[in-house]
Amino acid sequence: MITTVREYTKSDKKVVLVGAQHIATTGYYDRIQAILDSYPPDCVLYEGVGKDDSDDEDDLLGLKEIYSITAEWSGLQMQSEVIRRNKEWVNSDIKGGVIKNFSEQDFKKKMQEVLDAFRKLKEKMKKNPESEEKTKKMFRLLFRVMVKFLPVLMLFIRGGYLILDVRNGKVLVDILELLTDKNVAVAFYGEAHLRGLEKSLEKLGFKGKVVQKLNPLEE
Repeated sequence: MITTVREYTKSDKKVVLVGAQHIATTGYYDRIQAILDSYPPDCVLYEGVGKDDSDDEDDLLGLKEIYSITAEWSGLQMQSEVIRRNKEWVNSDIKGGVIKNFSEQDFKKKMQEVLDAFRKLKEKMKKNPESEEKTKKMFRLLFRVMVKFLPVLMLFIRGGYLILDVRNGKVLVDILELLTDKNVAVAFYGEAHLRGLEKSLEKLGFKGKVVQKLNPLEE
């Protein structure tokens, strides 16, 4: 999946949407980092579902563990381990408890099934080191194919209203609040969120376009 940087303007106000792939090459994240660092840090909003009792990120429905295993087996990097967040960046996400309590049961069940499958395969590989490299090699190939077709796969994932739309509403409000006393707002979010944010900005009178495309698998 190619990710994008999109710019929107309305009079003297500017919104920059920086899309991200959560597992990618170091070179990809270096390019993302350079884009984010080119803006004043107090104008940058970022994605990161938080724990209910702290500012730390929550391992939402085991997703962080799935990302970690996927990164290890694919030979790529996790976004959260590579991107250097400036202390002035602002978290623009909801608490994990909201998603855990209000996601559809089918969605939570499927996420648990995926996590269980990853754990079982990882344990099986530990018991048979000879097949580990072959399994990882096959996984790397499959992962790269899957990434290319991720936009299509997203159409079949249920639970998207809370995962996408509600969180988009949160970041949209934060963007508008930021623009009350600043001329630019930058939102660093997963690429899957950008189309919804784009539609909302257009309804508010913003006009814009894609200004850059980045390949998550390119060094």
